[in-house]
Amino acid sequence: MSYTVRILNSDLPTLAWLSARGYDGGFSDLASYNFEETATESTFTFSEQEAWKFSDNINDDPDAFLSCCGSSTLADALIGFWNRIV
Repeated sequence: MSYTVRILNSDLPTLAWLSARGYDGGFSDLASYNFEETATESTFTFSEQEAWKFSDNINDDPDAFLSCCGSSTLADALIGFWNRIV
């Protein structure tokens, strides 16, 4: 099983800011960027193992994931992904 996460292109600088400070739960390090970027969004995929690592990162250190990032669409995408991991 794999997971797909779509992030608005306007949220990519915020995601980069979170990642640079260690507040993205490892999203940027674990995700595979798909070069199917549209004018409005970018797509990232995770294998089952990568998705579980992302979830474990958040569960092991809740401070490693900042959901109040100033962008509700980014927070919704990241939390929505986290909630889909089964």
